[in-house]
Amino acid sequence: MQKTIRLPFPAADPFILCAADGRYYLYCTSEDGSGFPIYTSEDLQFWHRSGQRNLPLGRGMLLGTGML
Repeated sequence: MQKTIRLPFPAADPFILCAADGRYYLYCTSEDGSGFPIYTSEDLQFWHRSGQRNLPLGRGMLLGTGML
């Protein structure tokens, strides 16, 4: 049985994608409401913040089928 690893940063509502390039991409909700931070990992243990600060999220932007 593998042990659970705690992320070294706050990540509300995390989503992890295993991409075709072999890397893992983690998207989560930012604590200050400024958007969605992006982290990458080669092994699911060590994470690096993406060079892009956040995917932007602002009033009037579509999310799913509704409006913010």
